[in-house]
Amino acid sequence: MSQSANSPQTPPLVEEHSQSSDRGLAEKKNELYVVFGHACLTAETLSGLLKERDSFGLAWLCVWLYGRKKAHGKVGIHLPRFLDLSGKFNISVKKMFFFLDCLQESAVEEVKFGSMWVRGGLLPLLVGFLERLKAARMGRKRTPELKSFIFEGNPFGPSFGLDDFQILTKAIRDGMVCSLRKLDLENVRLEKEVLKMFCEAIKETGLPQIETLNLSNNRLGMEGFDVLCSDVLCVASVPRLRELLLRDCLLGGSDVALPASVLGRGDLPNLESLDLQGNGIAGGSGLGDLGEVLRVECVPRLKNLNVMMRERGGWDPQAVSDFLAALRSDECPALEHLHLRMHTGNDEVVALW
Repeated sequence: MSQSANSPQTPPLVEEHSQSSDRGLAEKKNELYVVFGHACLTAETLSGLLKERDSFGLAWLCVWLYGRKKAHGKVGIHLPRFLDLSGKFNISVKKMFFFLDCLQESAVEEVKFGSMWVRGGLLPLLVGFLERLKAARMGRKRTPELKSFIFEGNPFGPSFGLDDFQILTKAIRDGMVCSLRKLDLENVRLEKEVLKMFCEAIKETGLPQIETLNLSNNRLGMEGFDVLCSDVLCVASVPRLRELLLRDCLLGGSDVALPASVLGRGDLPNLESLDLQGNGIAGGSGLGDLGEVLRVECVPRLKNLNVMMRERGGWDPQAVSDFLAALRSDECPALEHLHLRMHTGNDEVVALW
């Protein structure tokens, strides 16, 4: 059918100019792909670019181009899998969350957050980002699997209230962090009530992919360990846990019976590394309790054990003897690395391998 005489037609010169402009934009895009494809951005470089006002746009452009290339099935730009978003930023928070939205199409797997992300009303925005990731996954869209959350130093300071922790625990309950491989909560002031909230959330939903759990330098004590061992340290909650870090958690001598009972029941069958350094387990029978569960049937995959203790006195000679005997036993798993310091009378026993 011939076109009506009254139908508007694009003048040849305008159409040619439009096509030329499209080709020009496409060429410039390809040039950008080539430039950034050879940039080989490291995690340190990209993280640094993000924190400065003058270079933020460059970092954002790189991630945006990655997403566009990935959408067409061709990824010539390689991004680091780790981003350090801790420390001081010289850009607005609005820009940072604008950047986070771009990460939904990136390859980033591990993110280190600082205090700015969990204070001053910003935590709901961070959780909102996690919600969008979850929604995208449910819609079968390709999204990054954030496998590691590290909260730097002590972001949960005195101004971080129970309402804020409830937001975090809700994120766990709602399955927003189900792909996590590593959760680092070292030195974040996990007091009794807060720890209970975390443990209940994990017990309810579980962390099926978690491999590393770091709770070091938190004042857990016996009450905290009781909650942790009953709600979290079991196959139902953390079936793939390989590394458990519990340094300097105010664990006393008899308190060792709690984690020892978990190991004795075989509740952590995939555990490869256990770090109890700096806890006060010299007194009581705790060391002996730990020795009793150092058997292949309880911890078949255990390779790394750290029981470097600071105390020079108060050691239970029988507990020390039982523990050393357990290490020599044929039933003990084949440890690849052992860090050990304890005392028997006037003698100091040290083992490092």
